[in-house]
Amino acid sequence: MNRKTALLAALCLVLVAAVVAGCSSSSSGGTSGGSSTAPKTVTVTAADKGKTVEAAVGDTIAVDLEGNPTTGYTWSTDGELPPILKAEGEPSFKATSTAVGSGGTMTMKYSAAQAGSGDLKLKYWRTFETTVAPVATFQVTINVR
Repeated sequence: MNRKTALLAALCLVLVAAVVAGCSSSSSGGTSGGSSTAPKTVTVTAADKGKTVEAAVGDTIAVDLEGNPTTGYTWSTDGELPPILKAEGEPSFKATSTAVGSGGTMTMKYSAAQAGSGDLKLKYWRTFETTVAPVATFQVTINVR
């Protein structure tokens, strides 16, 4: 198997794992009547754009979007972060290739701080180009119970 085929196979496995993790983490699994469940990570991807995502107080919302910070572009909050969410550090990046300058996945993490609903809006832009429109936007509604 050549290097390109091996890389493509690895990328496919990562994508399948991300889809499976996203499907399993978005189900509530909880019961009513006051019982609590352990905090979990709810993974949000580009496929969730415009949708509503459910989480519980204490959960982590991990937003995985394609990006390439080597070009100067990054994902960041577009406007105010809803009060139901608290940012957890800076975005992280995982390249899909070992080639210099390759793109990959940027992950932004937020903790569900309180019950309620709000829109998480992100933009993909160069922070030093403040008068230029973002090249991409992403929005998802988060319901925290």
